[in-house]
Amino acid sequence: MVIRKIDHLGRLVLPKDIRNSMGLVDGSSLEILATEEGILLKKYSAELSLISDIENLQRSVKEDNSYVGQDKADQIQKCLQEALLLLRQAN
Repeated sequence: MVIRKIDHLGRLVLPKDIRNSMGLVDGSSLEILATEEGILLKKYSAELSLISDIENLQRSVKEDNSYVGQDKADQIQKCLQEALLLLRQAN
């Protein structure tokens, strides 16, 4: 366990061994999420974030397609699935 203090600007220094093990270098982006257990830091990936957004959109369209109708919802699902395949191949 590593304990660090937050400075007066709210900054926190991540230990070098943790940065190295996660492949974090100067300029790397992190997602900061508040959870019930505390704060979660995740290495940010625009591609993975976009994949998650598309999966959430798929669930929304599946759960409620009354605003576009079933035919359009099926077309949207097909397009979203194709987008997911392309993103996963690129990742």
